[in-house]
Amino acid sequence: MSTGLTPEFVHGLMKEMPTLEKDFGGSSISETVRNYLHWKLMDAVDVIGPTTEGMKIWVFIGPTGVGKTTTLAKLAAQFRLKAQKKITLISLDTYRIGAVDQLKTYAGILKLPLEVAFRPEDLKKIIESNMHQDLLLIDTVGRSPNDSKHLEELRDFLAVHPRLENHLLLSATTKDRDLSQIVQRFSCVPIKSYIFTKLDETDEYAPLLNQLLRDRKPLSYLTNGQNVPEDIELATKVRVANLFLNTLHWN
Repeated sequence: MSTGLTPEFVHGLMKEMPTLEKDFGGSSISETVRNYLHWKLMDAVDVIGPTTEGMKIWVFIGPTGVGKTTTLAKLAAQFRLKAQKKITLISLDTYRIGAVDQLKTYAGILKLPLEVAFRPEDLKKIIESNMHQDLLLIDTVGRSPNDSKHLEELRDFLAVHPRLENHLLLSATTKDRDLSQIVQRFSCVPIKSYIFTKLDETDEYAPLLNQLLRDRKPLSYLTNGQNVPEDIELATKVRVANLFLNTLHWN
């Protein structure tokens, strides 16, 4: 059985193999191993739910094409329609053609105010004038992890207020090595959680799991499609463990 997991994690599993039958006994060896893997993954993965007590400022960051704007729209719709939160949408994405228009469309449908910040000082003023809201959702321009200049610009924007919570979006279609590089480069700003996107576009989730095992950062949401607001769910330990185990081929 090939898992795609990091050698370190697999080595740890092998060391504990002698006690598996006693503690995780099943009707077959594969069931015993599956039971153990499920427990081990749930123990290793950290998840974080939406803490909406008090005023929150969430920033969606990540490389190009991971679904930042769509993910923001899904959460805006859920918190607006289900929790009746007072929300302002903010766009920093003035580079990509049509980016602000896309967010403006969502803002119009949800009847939410939309602000655009061209400079860090603009963002600071917008935040200060919206502190009466429950939730500020900030869309950012997609940054190549190899573009140090744009990452420095992002860091300048996200240093304007101490209450910003940065959520890094990672696509399920990204290779293991590339995920590690993306996380390393975006660590120029504090990361509150990961959001895994595009789960519907692959059936290979080991790279995502490896990233969680590497740095033990919490996971907050999973997205699995383009439908707004349906195709997003809260991450849970059980869901993450099952997501990975269901892709393995058991003999």
